[in-house]
Amino acid sequence: MVRLGAVAVVVMLLLRAKSVEQTTNAVRMLGRLAIDDTQSKQITQQGSIPYLVALPARTLGNLATNDACRAEIVREGAVPHLIELLKSGAEHEKTNALRAIGNLSTDDSYRAKIAREGAVKVLVQLVQDGTAEQKRLAAYALARLSNIHTICAEVVRSGAVPPLVALLQSGTDDQKTNAVRAIGNLATNDAHRVEITRAGAVPLLIGLTSSGNDEQKACATKALGHLDTGCCCIH
Repeated sequence: MVRLGAVAVVVMLLLRAKSVEQTTNAVRMLGRLAIDDTQSKQITQQGSIPYLVALPARTLGNLATNDACRAEIVREGAVPHLIELLKSGAEHEKTNALRAIGNLSTDDSYRAKIAREGAVKVLVQLVQDGTAEQKRLAAYALARLSNIHTICAEVVRSGAVPPLVALLQSGTDDQKTNAVRAIGNLATNDAHRVEITRAGAVPLLIGLTSSGNDEQKACATKALGHLDTGCCCIH
């Protein structure tokens, strides 16, 4: 009973880990316990296997908040693996991979590589069809990627505008923030302004200038300014 109790405690520590160090220590302890067949079965019964499988992407997502770690992650070829998880991973794997891609895309140096590896289309798909958290994270990544003008065309071509506008209309507060960031970046390009307007973004952007939070108001105002500069009809 003592050993079975130890397994439950370690699994709880793993599930509640708040840092890479805590996660690493919990995984090491589980590894030692798993040497025993009885304890190994208990580890499985405690539901830890899906979490252990997801650890690589989850850990990369945490590490990617650090500049030096981002460089190492990209240098070691993690980007294609993360994008493959976005395409065909389990739901928790997709969510963890999205978090990693979003953190990597905060760095200008890696955005072009992420786009070249095929991230844009799958990010657009997840904005449209993902879970609520996946939509939030995918919109965040698209907002970051669309800071690069050469990537904007691919984002629009991949069908990002309608699902981003849908988030403006009915998304959560965080989803709206990420969507309005992305639309503001896309609206800097002449070729995309008409599509943004046709998708119904203008009244939603106008609404955010009065009802949104401070960041939403600023981003919506910026987007409307770009649309107005491009001679799109704003009423």
